[in-house]
Amino acid sequence: MKTHSSRRPSGFTLVELLVVIAIIVVLAAAGFGAAMTAMKKAKAVKTKTVATSIEQAINQFYNEYNKLPDPSGTLSADSDPPLDTSTGEGVKLLTILLGKETGTGADVQNTKRMVFLNVPEGKGNKDGLIYEGDEIKGLYDPFGSGYQVVLDGDYNEEIKPPENTSASGSTSASNVLRGRHCIVYSLGSDKKGKAEAIKTF
Repeated sequence: MKTHSSRRPSGFTLVELLVVIAIIVVLAAAGFGAAMTAMKKAKAVKTKTVATSIEQAINQFYNEYNKLPDPSGTLSADSDPPLDTSTGEGVKLLTILLGKETGTGADVQNTKRMVFLNVPEGKGNKDGLIYEGDEIKGLYDPFGSGYQVVLDGDYNEEIKPPENTSASGSTSASNVLRGRHCIVYSLGSDKKGKAEAIKTF
């Protein structure tokens, strides 16, 4: 007599497939989140490196010429608002630090045409120095904003950080940075500053 054993058909059941898919989705989401965090940290490190390079370039200019670069030509107090390296006087500051000023005589501050700032060229108004033809358009952080520069225009080597550089959004009188010719910062990924600000101080 033959006994028939009940055999389960080979393959996976719908429940087993759904469990496997759910596990894959959870692992992918965790990996994606970790990758995004790592990318944001890498951008922050790169941003701080460039901000530090700008600060060092300004200090080298000061050591060479015994004065700060003066993009406005009328620097007599700390830069308020800060110079933005993607517009106006911030771009003029870059031109001075890169030794690319045009003109002669008193119009040129970097008379030796020394290159104090070395930063990579960027693309799409992000992540470096941007040119329009031969003209400097600006220096942008990896998040697409210009770097913010405060110069010690009154030469007292004291700078009060702007409010958008602290997590609380305000700075106290005791929060004065001493012994500095300038400070440089980026507004960060949210482009508002505060807790996201990436700074050299």
